Order: sequence, then C-alpha cells, then structure tokens
Amino acid sequence: MRRLLPILFFATISSYAQTDNVGSGRALSFNGVNQYVDLGNIYDNINLPITVSAWIKLDGSSGAFPILTTQDNTDLYNGFWFFVSSSNLMFEIGDGLGSNNPAFRRGKIASVDIQAGLWYHVCAVMRSTMDTDLYVNGINVGGEISGESNSPMSSNYPADVAKIGYHLSNGVNYWFKGMIDDLRLYNVALTQNQIRTTMCKKVSGSETGLIGNWNFNETSGNTVVDKSPNGFNGTLINSPTRIYSGAPIGDESVFLYPASWSGAQVTMTESGESVTVSNVSSGSHGMQLYAVRNTPSQSGGLNTAVSIPPYFGVFVAGITTNQNFDVNYSTGTCTKAREDNSIATWFDQTLTGLTKRIEFIRNPSSSTFTVDLGPDETLCPMTGKFLQPFANPSGYSFLWQDGSTESSFTPTTYGTYWVAVTKGCQADIDSVTFTQAQYELNIDLGEDVSACPMPEITLSPLPNATGYTFKWQDGSTGPNHVISSYGKYWVSIHDECSAGSDTILIKRKSFEDLFIPNIITPNGDDYNENFVLGNRESGEQLLGATLEVFNRWGKKVYSNKNYDNKWSADGLPTGIYYFLIRSECIPDKKGWLTVKR
Repeated sequence: MRRLLPILFFATISSYAQTDNVGSGRALSFNGVNQYVDLGNIYDNINLPITVSAWIKLDGSSGAFPILTTQDNTDLYNGFWFFVSSSNLMFEIGDGLGSNNPAFRRGKIASVDIQAGLWYHVCAVMRSTMDTDLYVNGINVGGEISGESNSPMSSNYPADVAKIGYHLSNGVNYWFKGMIDDLRLYNVALTQNQIRTTMCKKVSGSETGLIGNWNFNETSGNTVVDKSPNGFNGTLINSPTRIYSGAPIGDESVFLYPASWSGAQVTMTESGESVTVSNVSSGSHGMQLYAVRNTPSQSGGLNTAVSIPPYFGVFVAGITTNQNFDVNYSTGTCTKAREDNSIATWFDQTLTGLTKRIEFIRNPSSSTFTVDLGPDETLCPMTGKFLQPFANPSGYSFLWQDGSTESSFTPTTYGTYWVAVTKGCQADIDSVTFTQAQYELNIDLGEDVSACPMPEITLSPLPNATGYTFKWQDGSTGPNHVISSYGKYWVSIHDECSAGSDTILIKRKSFEDLFIPNIITPNGDDYNENFVLGNRESGEQLLGATLEVFNRWGKKVYSNKNYDNKWSADGLPTGIYYFLIRSECIPDKKGWLTVKR
C-alpha cells in the first residue's frame, strides 16, 4: 500500500499536551525578568550524594543564572542551588543554620568560558561537603571550594519550593536568561564516564538514582512533565517560551575524549549506516556522535517523501571553539545538513573541513523505481507472509522498520511494516498493515432448562476443544462444565482467529399446582392405571420424589426414593391406601387414595 512515513512524531503524556520527542525536541527560553518553573514542595528529604545536569544556552547577558534550586532560601541557606554565568559554574548546599554568611553554605565554583549562543552541557556532582566536581561538556573543569560550612545539607523545609530558572537568596532575585533543556537530578554520584555516556542520549526515566527529569518536550500548556518515577511535574510561571531545542540529544550516542587526536577517530553505526569523525584538530577535547531514530520534526528543504531515519549529529564536546574535523558518512553524497534541531531548513552540505557542530540526514531525490509491499490485509492466522520489494535486489539497499537491512522480510505478528529502498541517490518507501481478523465462533449450550429436582447436566460446547481457550462464569477453564445447582451459566471461547459465547439458564420448575390423584384403576384398560404426580394444566410430571404407601393398618406396602410415576398397586387388593410424598420441589404431602380394580 502506498504510504509516506510520518515526518512529525508526537505522543501524548497524560492529559497535559502533545509532545515533540524527536531528537532534542523542545526547550524552554527564559526572559531573565520574571519567568520560571514552579516545581512545588519537593525534595524536603534529599541528601548527598547528588548529581544535577542540564543543557543550557546563554544569550550574552551578564549576571549569575540559576538552573535549579530545591528551596527558596529566603531565611536560611538550605537545600542546593546550581548556577551558571558566562564565566563561572557553581554548585552549593545550605546547612540550615543561617544565611547571608559563607559559614552556612558549602560548594564549589569553577572559572569557565560559557560563550553566548552555544549549547553547553553543565553538570555538578557532590559526594560530600568537601567532595564536589563540576563538568562542562563532559570535562572536569576543576574549581575552588566556596563557602565555609562543614555541616551536612539541610532540606526539610516544607514551606519552601523547588524552582527551575529562579532563585531568591538574602533578598536578591536571580533569574535565568537563556535556554534550558533536559534537566536531570540523581541521588547518586555519576562518574565522568557515566556523564559522557548519557549527556547526548535520552534517558528512559527508570535509570538508577534518577529522581527528576524535565525534558520540556511539551508543545503547549503550562505543565512540564517529570519523567522520573517521582512524577514531580512543574508549572510554568509567566509563560517561558517553548522553542525547538538545539541541544545535541539523540536516541543513542558514542563519544571519544582522547589524550591526543593524532590518528584518532570515533565511529557510530545505526540501522546499517556508519558515521566516522576523523582529522579532528588538537584544540578539541572530545567528540560526541548521536543518532535520532525518527524523521526530523522540522523538515524544511528535505524531500519528505523519502527522508529516511535515522539522522545523525556531531557535537564538539570541548570548552574552546577552535576545532576542525571531517565526517565520513556511509550514505555518500545524498546528504542534507543543518547545525542543530532549532534550524527549520536543511541544506546541501559537504562533510569535510567542518568547523562547528552539525546534524545530517540521508535525503535521496525522488526515485525512478517504485516500492510496493502490496495491499493492507485483514487476516488470521498470521502465516505465510513474505515481503520482498524486488525479485532481483542487486544494487538496492534496504532498511526495514526494525532496523534490519535484508532484501526481504517475513512478518510474524500483526502490525505495520515498512521498508525504505535506496539506489544511489534515489529512494522510495512503502508500508503495509496486517490486521488480525476475528471470526464468529458458533457456541450453543442448548435451550434453557426448567426442572425439579436438579438434573445432572454436563455442558460440552465444542465437540473438538483442541486449540481453544475456555472461560466459564466461575472462572474455570476446562472444555466441559458440570452443573450442580440452579442458575445462569455462560462460557466464552476463543482461539487466535475466532471467538464466541453462549448462556444457558437452569431454573427450578414450580409445582404449586401439583395434582395428586385420589384413585387409580389398574384394571388393564390403560386409563388411570398408575399413580401419577404432575401439574394439572401443563401435564408436567413430578419425578424423583420419595414415595411411601401404607395400607389401612399402617403397613408399608410400597417405597421408592426416586419415584418415576409408574406404581400401579401390583399385587395389592382393592381398597384404601395412604401415601407420604417427600421432594425438594414441594412441601411434604400426605393423603389417601383408592385402588379399584
């Protein structure tokens, strides 16, 4: 079935807003005047160790800019605060014993060069009051101890709230001016290798120690969602702007921070495509490569009919801006590129002699060939399907929905399957959907039953139960069901391709108008021969009762615990007899009858 791959990949988180989760998605831009995120009264019991990280981009304004603070700190230094400026990175904690004095706080401050208009990954790791490391783009930037307190961090202040982008301390307001993306908080101390491993890669939300993660990927609304297990969602105050993020974040990443770049290179392979960065200038500290497994959210300049994921990014993970490098992309010359996810339009780009970060995608032209996987189907069972775009695959490259690159694919489950086929700088895409059919299974438990006493009934809805799943009204799952009491009984039966159900009602028969004869004439004329118990109007007989018959001297002359209405006073003379009838269907009955021959 002819179908284009989607360009935008939106998902819904709870009831807040749509989200853009492609690559770095969205970020928040703060005006430095009155905008921030209120996280509410959280982290009142947080302790060391702590790791906090974020992607930030400053706009060139002077001042100190708060990224995250866990307490208001209006009266006492408590909790922690994480700050950045164009020349410093700082992380401090408060001991809750006072304020406006270095004696009540402790942390670390490092001199760094944070240039305006560039994205930086900043991270602080505090293991104890005397053991803190600060990182920029995965590089430990050293620093000096700040503050003088040797007491532990104090966090139990329920009246204070945590904030992103705003900090009030000793009567001074600090506001973030610039952009923040992918803010993370851990209650474990990440190693340098762990920081480098995760800085350009999305987290799932279930990572060890992750107690806060705001990626700001919501496209509207006043709520920012915390993806960590805590679910500490925040509220936008005074409308920080939602923007396309330019942070270098993908679904997977690799990195290299060598002692020397002489002969060094870093390679990443994703979905059969390979990217190698080499010829890196000596001024570069590290290189991060990342891959995004979706088509871009912003697709200006792309042939959107054949933009084939993944796309890749290269981030120069240094603390200087002097770098040169080459990229070898296995797709060849069919490449469009842009600087980062905030750029709406992709351009033709050679990948040698690069001087700044880049994202690039294989973007072939429209093809002279057509891929056709056939029509969508509704079927069951899901067997015998084989997808092969071309009988002769020579010269073509294939990418299937699961990342495989074979020339054919055998579906084993229902769902949508797609393939992108390229040949040189030409490509075409098609998809097919297999939907499970559900046929009706004819189930018959029989007609409803009205009886008394309760008969012995075994329900066997299918003559051949092999391969079917049964569920009865009492939760049992056997192919047969033995009825032991009155009531409604049902069964639901299904296999892979069919389903059905049926219900049967077993109700107690009423014998309120029971007729008991007072005479029988067993003389062989076939009229009134037997002592028959039954309803006057319907003629339904009462069966299974206990019947005892006595002569006029009190001697028992007949007894049957399962009376079948066939007693004809065999061997007894004409006369008057007395009877006693017991049954679950009626009250006990006593009376007399005449036997006349």
